Amino acid sequence: MKKLTAILTIMLLVAWPVAGLVSGAQLSVKFSSIVEVLPGNSAIVPVDVTNTGSEPIENAFITVSSFDGKPLGLESGVRFVQGSQEKIGIQRIDEGRSEKIKFQLDFLSSLKPGPKKITFTLESGGQTITGDSEINVNENLVPPSTGKIIVSPDAEGYPNSNFTYVVKIENPKSDTNGVMDMVDLKVELLSINGKQLKEFTVEEAQKDSFFRPIFKSPLVVSPDNTEKKLSPGDSFEAKFMLATGPDIELGSYKAKIKITWQPADTKLPIQTNEIEGNIEVKQVTWYTFAVRWVIDGLAKTVGFGNYAITIIIFALLIKFLFWPLSNAQFKNMEKMAKIQPLLNALKQKYPRKEDAQKLQEETMRVYKENNVNFLSGCLPLLIQLPIIMALYSGISGFAPLNYANFLWLPSLGLTDPFYIMPILLAASTWFQQKVSTMPGQDQQNMSFQIMFPALIFLFGINFPSGISLYWFMFNLASIIHQMIYNKGAFGKFIPTTLSMVSKGTKK
Repeated sequence: MKKLTAILTIMLLVAWPVAGLVSGAQLSVKFSSIVEVLPGNSAIVPVDVTNTGSEPIENAFITVSSFDGKPLGLESGVRFVQGSQEKIGIQRIDEGRSEKIKFQLDFLSSLKPGPKKITFTLESGGQTITGDSEINVNENLVPPSTGKIIVSPDAEGYPNSNFTYVVKIENPKSDTNGVMDMVDLKVELLSINGKQLKEFTVEEAQKDSFFRPIFKSPLVVSPDNTEKKLSPGDSFEAKFMLATGPDIELGSYKAKIKITWQPADTKLPIQTNEIEGNIEVKQVTWYTFAVRWVIDGLAKTVGFGNYAITIIIFALLIKFLFWPLSNAQFKNMEKMAKIQPLLNALKQKYPRKEDAQKLQEETMRVYKENNVNFLSGCLPLLIQLPIIMALYSGISGFAPLNYANFLWLPSLGLTDPFYIMPILLAASTWFQQKVSTMPGQDQQNMSFQIMFPALIFLFGINFPSGISLYWFMFNLASIIHQMIYNKGAFGKFIPTTLSMVSKGTKK
C-alpha cells in the first residue's frame, strides 16, 4: 500500500506541471467571414484560431472534424474539395494572437437549408481541443464563386439624346470568392418600365417618346471570348447604347436585366439572374437645349430636313458670327509681323540670363509703341471656347443624328468607320496652320504643326461624325477667310497661300 501511494505521488508531481501547461494553453476557434453557404457549391471557409491562454502554441494542426455532428463525407453532405488540404499546420501562435486558416469545402446539393454546426479540431502536443461555430445553409443564396452582379448606379439620360447603360458583373475581392469560370455569358436588357425595347425606322424614331437601341445596337451583350474568367477583383461591363425620344417624360424608369451563364463545371446548372436598375431622365442644360433648338430649326427651314446639310450651314453661320473676332486676330498678327525684326534685335542685344528683366522691359516698350496687344491673339480663342463647348454638348449625343447619313457616313451620331473624317479634320487643321503662319515662324513651329494635327486625328477617331463634320467645315471656312486676308491686308508681310505651298516651309 505504501508503495502504491508513493507511485501515485510521483505521478501526480510529474503530471502537475503538464496540467499547468495544458490549462495555460487555451484556444478559441472562431468562425469568420462566411456566414452562409449554398448547397451544390464550393466555398472557402476562413477560421480564426486565437490563443487565449498564457503560453504560446507550437506545432499544431487544425482540421474540420464534423458538420452538424456527422463526419465529413456523404453522410454530412460536406467534404473537402479534392486536392485541398484537409489538415493545416500552424507553426506558432503567441498568447493573445490569432492565425487565420482557410479550408476549401464542397457543400453537396443534398444539404437541407437552415443553421448547422461546424466543428474544428486542433491538435498540439498530444492535446486535442475542439471549437464549434454556426453556418447557415441558404438554398436561395447567389453562389459566392460566381461573384456579384452590380448595375451602374443612378444612370442618367436626357430627352432626345443618346446614353450608355452599363451593367457591371464583378467578382469582389473576398476570402469567400474564387475564380468566376463562366461559359456563354449573356447580359440581356429585357425591358424598361415593363415595355420591351425594339429597333425603330427613321420615321418612328422621330415620333417615338420612349427608349430604343441606337442604330441597331444589340440588346444582348456577351464578352468577345465566350469563356470568361474573373479573378477576385476583376469585372466585366455590358454596355447598352440607348436613345430617348424627344417627348419622353422626365423621371425615374426601371430597367429589367437578365444575366445568364453556364458554369465551366457543367455538372452545375445554368445560372440565371434577373435584376432591376434605375434610369433617371433629366432635362438637358440650357445651352445644350439652345444649340439643338437652332439645329432643329435650321433642319426644318433651310436644311431640307437633312441634318448633314444643317450642320454644314450651322458651321458657316458660326464662322460668320466670329468673322469680326477673326479679323481682329489677323490684324494683331500683322502688327506682330511688323515688329518681329525689332524683337529679334532685342534678343541679340540682351542674350544673357542676367539681362532677362531688361529684355522684358524693352519688349513691352516695343509692344506699347507699336500699339500691339500680345494677348489679343488669344482673346478670340478664349471667347470661342465656351461656345465650342456648348456646340459639342449640343451635337454630341443628339439622337436625331443616329439615323442621319451623309455620303460614306452611315450615321452622324456614330464614329466614322472608315476614318475619313478624322483624316480630313487633321489635314484641314494642318493647312489652317500653314496659311496663318507668319514669316520666320515656320522652323520654330515645325514640331507643333505636326503634333497638333496628329492629336486632332486621334481625338477625331472617337468623335461622332456630326462633330467631325462641323469642325471640318469650320476649319475650311477659316482657311478661306485667312487666304482672303493674306491676299489683302497682309500683303507684303505674309506670303500668299499659293507661294507658301509652292515653297514649303523654307524662307
